[in-house]
Amino acid sequence: MSGKQLIVGESRWGVADSDAFEVAKQVQDAMTNGTVAELGLLNEAGQPVKVFFNGKIVATAVIDNSGDPRPSEFS
Repeated sequence: MSGKQLIVGESRWGVADSDAFEVAKQVQDAMTNGTVAELGLLNEAGQPVKVFFNGKIVATAVIDNSGDPRPSEFS
């Protein structure tokens, strides 16, 4: 998966460039307010999916703007 990604624990979801700002805002709001956000993301095949993000139980979420593998990761 390349491009922008939302990483929560071991799960990685693609984020369309046009949706990146809104997804980041929804994640931040859910974590701040302890609510659930319905996110429009992409699966590994690049197909659109809806992911329900529970901000009350997530300790860390990462928006990776590059999606490129790190030196310790395989692509």
